[in-house]
Amino acid sequence: MSAAPPPELNLLGELFLAGDPAPRRAFAGAYRAVEKVLGRRAPDARLVPLSDTADRAELVPGLEERAGGPRVLTFGAPGRVVELELVTTAPGLLRAGGVVLSRTGQSLAGGVLSVRHGAGESHDVLDDCGGFLVRGIAAGPVRVLLRSRWGSSAATDWFAC
Repeated sequence: MSAAPPPELNLLGELFLAGDPAPRRAFAGAYRAVEKVLGRRAPDARLVPLSDTADRAELVPGLEERAGGPRVLTFGAPGRVVELELVTTAPGLLRAGGVVLSRTGQSLAGGVLSVRHGAGESHDVLDDCGGFLVRGIAAGPVRVLLRSRWGSSAATDWFAC
């Protein structure tokens, strides 16, 4: 039995989103409830969105012409900043590359950056410069988690991509 939904259901979901998109906070609340039911440990801190190129495209007329390019997001948490670039690699698949820095601009080596998505969880270990490249991310609602080498964690709310 295949774990992937039939293509007809994917098309139906896309039609619903195009015709009547759900608010981003509704996605985040629903996924937080699912994580609570599954018993996943809550992160120690929240990665707060600081900037998102997708938001700029909604505010600036004509910017949507550049759609299809990378989406760049910046998140902040106490003592750290995560710069993340989402790129489509195949229909329905993304990769996330970027860097984790301290608030003073120094790299934060050691630790793991994970992306939870509809097909599971993908992750990469931060290199010596705080860089990462996470592959195999299913398009749709995602959540970014940062775990330090000391065991502390920070996470974003769920967001659509």
